[in-house]
Amino acid sequence: MNATEAELEEARRTGIVVRVSQANGVSAVATPVLDPSGRLVATLAVVGIAQFVPEEIDSAVARALLQGAERISRRMVSPTD
Repeated sequence: MNATEAELEEARRTGIVVRVSQANGVSAVATPVLDPSGRLVATLAVVGIAQFVPEEIDSAVARALLQGAERISRRMVSPTD
């Protein structure tokens, strides 16, 4: 499935992407991990049975992913913090 321009803009704005496959009953919530120059170096994601993965971009899962990605990015700059 290709993302629409509106979906890409929402992902850039929020830092979160949610995908749901009704056919397979699987959902994913993901966020990028960026290096100090802003390059994508990894992705953090939660993938699971659709009924157990929240679809809201401000869910506790999404917030935890954003915090984790930010922490990893900070560690790339200062590994001892």
